[in-house]
Amino acid sequence: MDRRVIHWLSPGDPGQRTGGYLYNERVISGLRARGHRVEVHAISGPWPAADAAVAQRVADALAGAVPSQPIVADGLLWTSGAAGCARPAWVLVHSPLYREGVSELRILERAALKGAHRVIYTGARSRRDLGLPGAVITPGTERATAASRPGVGSILCVATVTPRKGHDLLLKALAQVDAPWTLHCAGSLDRRPAWARDMAHLARELGLSERVVWHGELAEDELERRFSMSDLVLHAARYEAWGMGLAEALARGLPVVTTDAGVLDDLPSEAYVRVSPDPRQLAAAVMGLLTDSERCASLSQAALRAGKALPTWTVQIDRFERELLSTQ
Repeated sequence: MDRRVIHWLSPGDPGQRTGGYLYNERVISGLRARGHRVEVHAISGPWPAADAAVAQRVADALAGAVPSQPIVADGLLWTSGAAGCARPAWVLVHSPLYREGVSELRILERAALKGAHRVIYTGARSRRDLGLPGAVITPGTERATAASRPGVGSILCVATVTPRKGHDLLLKALAQVDAPWTLHCAGSLDRRPAWARDMAHLARELGLSERVVWHGELAEDELERRFSMSDLVLHAARYEAWGMGLAEALARGLPVVTTDAGVLDDLPSEAYVRVSPDPRQLAAAVMGLLTDSERCASLSQAALRAGKALPTWTVQIDRFERELLSTQ
């Protein structure tokens, strides 16, 4: 095997526990296990705003790199200014940045990606959205033990607390559910702190404070424990390029109520309940599952079957490695 030194440009701390950073972490770990030396460079910047100084920080970090060493740049960092570093790079796009609510970013992002050596998308939707060629290497999932589903109305949402993830829709939906439930939100509260505060305020306004738990980022073992204690997973994103939390839920046979997400594109419709990002539709779907144990059991079995069809991390890291080494 052709083992390489690979330089990986991370926008800030690579240890953050959001979907994109977790994807990066799994791929980096997998490449290292295959004998490659992956040098991770944490680059500071005002993400996702553009910053001319980012290119200089990247240039300084790569001062010792030689042309035969592949460079992987997270798309967040690349669009924010690293595209000016004048070094060929594979740019990893987790989700179009303009989907976070800043429409002007689409033009900036497309222009930056045109300067990449090659683009790797973590979902086909991102490639379609941005309209630029590149490889699609989705997240992997591990084969997991089926969740026991305790039957106490425990609902899990795995999503960073930002406007795109739709926690406002989720809370308004649950306010209409006339059945016992508790919501556990696992996801960073620090990406958009003002929005996170707004969501806590909304929960209070709706009289739900005692039924909603904001866990913030959870370590892997803590998240696994939360999956094992849940009856269903609820996701209300306004846009989702993939949905790692949904894939993990399906792999554990958890019933899923969700708005549209890329992970569902190639899965049978009986494996989940998909609704529009509308509180009334979300509420009706959740109510239906909380009050129909047979429907829940059937959905759980279909979810398990669908989860087994998802690619493993081993397969996806193999694909990532081939992409880096075959197109030098």
